[in-house]
Amino acid sequence: MIDYAATDFTEVVGDLDAVLEVIGGDYPAKALEVLKPGGTLVATLPPTLLPVAEDAADRGIRLAGILVEADRLGMTALADLAAAGTLVPTIAATFAFDDAAPAQSANAGPGKVVLSLI
Repeated sequence: MIDYAATDFTEVVGDLDAVLEVIGGDYPAKALEVLKPGGTLVATLPPTLLPVAEDAADRGIRLAGILVEADRLGMTALADLAAAGTLVPTIAATFAFDDAAPAQSANAGPGKVVLSLI
C-alpha cells in the first residue's frame, strides 16, 4: 500500500502483476505504467477504465472492474462504526441540493461529494 498523497507510486514500484486502483482520475493511466505485460488493472470505479482500454490492450494488460453491492448487515456495521467515531468519511466538497448538477461534475479531489438538504 502506498500513500498516493505523499508518494508518486510510479517512482517507487514497477513490473507489477496486479494493481487495485481505488481513486480514479488519472490513476488508471498511471497504473498502466507500473504493470508488466500480462498484468491486471482492477478498478473499483469501472468507468475510469474506458479511457485507458486501448493503451492497456497495446501493453497486453487486462482490465477488470469490481462493484461492491451494499447489504443490510454491512451497512448497519458501517453505521455503527460511524456512530462510534471509528469510521470518519473524507468529504471533498459540500454542495446545496439545488446544485446537484454541478456537484456531479466537480473535480473536488479525494473524498466524497456531499449534497446538503438543509
